Amino acid sequence: MKKLAAIVLSTSFFILCSDAIAQIAPQQPVQLVEPYPRLNTVSYQLAMEQWVNTQTALVTVSIAANVGQSGLADLQKSMNERLNQLGSGVSWHMIQFNRSEDQSGLEQVNATAQARILQSQLAEIREKAKTISKPGIKYVISDISYEPSVADVQTVKEQLRNQMYQKIEQEIQLLSKTYHQTFYVNDIQFEPTDNNPVAPMALMRAKAETKDTADSANSGVSQKVVLQATVTLASTMAAG
Repeated sequence: MKKLAAIVLSTSFFILCSDAIAQIAPQQPVQLVEPYPRLNTVSYQLAMEQWVNTQTALVTVSIAANVGQSGLADLQKSMNERLNQLGSGVSWHMIQFNRSEDQSGLEQVNATAQARILQSQLAEIREKAKTISKPGIKYVISDISYEPSVADVQTVKEQLRNQMYQKIEQEIQLLSKTYHQTFYVNDIQFEPTDNNPVAPMALMRAKAETKDTADSANSGVSQKVVLQATVTLASTMAAG
């Protein structure tokens, strides 16, 4: 009987406590809280373009040589000295260098060198290549590309970004004044630069079989760079 009375008493106490809690904190439906702060956003496309101008050309020289083992050590030094005669104040880069032995035991060397040279120095450059060629080693101008360098294109892209930031700042000031709110940059997504349309205005490439002319030596080449971005501006709204 004592155990039964204790169980009944515990059950009654639990029911009384539950009723008291329900009266103090009645159940209410759960409401989702809206994120704060709320934003007024404005998204738009922005595109700018600019021409890249260059007065240099990328010159490629093919070198073929037959030397003995004793002359192989001095070949690289000799190549650099002769290449410097093709253009003053330029830096030549050896982009290919292959060696093989012929049936007579001589080393056959085939190399390729490149440098950017002022177009004003390109007149008669193929004749200069013939002049520096000697028995056993031949220099040939295999390619002259008048396209702007990567550094030239990158400089223009940086200029375009700076101009774009200024345009965005003007848009922020206009929106803030028009709608009496404080707008700011919420997001800027630049389009991949590799997909930018590149339109050559006077793209030229001189091959080995063509002759140098005064016109080609003094022709400047321009390339158009387009920068595009999706801009999102926002202002903060109080939750209401």
